[in-house]
Amino acid sequence: MAETEGRAADDVKGRMEESPEDVARRLGPILEALHRDLEQVMAAIERASHEVREKDVDAAHNMRREYEQAGDRTMKKAHRVPGEITEDGRLVLELPADLPQGRVAVTVEPVDENDFDVTDEDLCGLGLTAEEIAGAPEIGSWAGEPGLRSGAEFVERIRRAPVRYTW
Repeated sequence: MAETEGRAADDVKGRMEESPEDVARRLGPILEALHRDLEQVMAAIERASHEVREKDVDAAHNMRREYEQAGDRTMKKAHRVPGEITEDGRLVLELPADLPQGRVAVTVEPVDENDFDVTDEDLCGLGLTAEEIAGAPEIGSWAGEPGLRSGAEFVERIRRAPVRYTW
């Protein structure tokens, strides 16, 4: 190890004693090769950049042409439509028939649980008559409670009651 360190030190000392002309002769060909490589890389970058610019311009012209050809069929504003994500990860949408045809970007946002549409099916209920509903034990269950004037007061009392656990 000491021998290797000694040779390295001698090599550094010898190079420090080199004249600038000797250094230029030794490093000149290396620097020239690096310069040529750098010029080739810069030329390749310029060619690639030019190709990308040409493709971008062509793509922009094509998009403009498609937009102009679409005319009134082009969607000009955002539309919010209901949808659902199924268990297998599919997005199911109900699109109005009058939406124009074409490319769109879809943004998925959660819907508040309280924000839902009521369908005719939802309004069918269990098929009970009004008399059956009025006679159900849940209706008016607060009436026999002293000091309560409404169902809302009964519900509030239940909410404020301490939690009871039964196992």
